[in-house]
Amino acid sequence: MENFDEKTEKSAEQERDENITRTIQEKEDEIKNHGRLSFSTYIDPEYTIEPFFSFLRERPDLFSCIKRLTLEYKFLKLTEGLIDYDFLEELCLFFDWSESTELPEYIINSSCKKEIYMHKIKILPAWVVNVKNLRSLNLSNTPLSSLPEEFFNLPSLETLDLSHTRLKEFPAGLTKMKSLKKLYCPAGLRGAYTVLNCPRILNCHYLYWGILPSFPIIRRFSMRITFPLIIKS
Repeated sequence: MENFDEKTEKSAEQERDENITRTIQEKEDEIKNHGRLSFSTYIDPEYTIEPFFSFLRERPDLFSCIKRLTLEYKFLKLTEGLIDYDFLEELCLFFDWSESTELPEYIINSSCKKEIYMHKIKILPAWVVNVKNLRSLNLSNTPLSSLPEEFFNLPSLETLDLSHTRLKEFPAGLTKMKSLKKLYCPAGLRGAYTVLNCPRILNCHYLYWGILPSFPIIRRFSMRITFPLIIKS
């Protein structure tokens, strides 16, 4: 029985080492061939992530190849001293509702394009309104019922997902957002008249309003609007 347990333990350890080696090779190829580095615990075993960044510390030549970084927030500290965020072209961050949502100032102020996904967070962090070059923000499936007035001053935001939130009224401040191209709203949101009377919102390439399949409605604006069966306005 003891020999069997030892073999099982060695087998598990060997599998772990093989997974780490494979992950390092795959991520190295991803960086060299595509300029991307992405980690997700849905795909990558969590125990492979720290060894990869240890490997990366020995390969500074790879840093200059990374153009797009996709990472879960909890692994962000592993990049300290490794990644020059001003040198990156794009940064994509995923937050979990249970995590602390403090973002370092050097990332907030970095010049790279940013995408932030905040599914299921309970409160919108105050720093969001200060993120430089924020291009996409996903707040879907959160209990948010309102947005702060400062939020509507984000100058670079192109995509905003508010689907499946607790918003009841169309946020009038969205009409101020000059760069907005894609907007996703929850079903049953009151204030359709605001949208239909605002050229800036109608000029979005895509406007999703509800849960039904989308269909072209105003072709001269080259966009799509999705409506639920009943819109309260």
